[in-house]
Amino acid sequence: MVFNLDTAAKELDEKATEPFKFKYKRKSWTLQTAMSLDIRVLLDPANDSLTSYEQFRLLLGDEQWESFPSINVSTAELLMKEYEKYVEEREGAGLGESEPPTDS
Repeated sequence: MVFNLDTAAKELDEKATEPFKFKYKRKSWTLQTAMSLDIRVLLDPANDSLTSYEQFRLLLGDEQWESFPSINVSTAELLMKEYEKYVEEREGAGLGESEPPTDS
């Protein structure tokens, strides 16, 4: 038997990589999920200590970033909380965040 990465990746992509869509200042925007980013971006040591601002820019993408209007901190925090909920629903709990099994 041979593992078909193409098929498995397609199935994963259909759910986990669907971008988070939102409206702000009468325009539609999308934030990519980490699962849809190039693995080289995620593994680049230079990205280990990105600020929240830099993470937001990475998820928004260069093209949208150039035209994204200013946003206050409380509104940005609200947006990121909704984004995190969205991602968790698609990707499941993050590493080390799942509930430990209970003894029955």
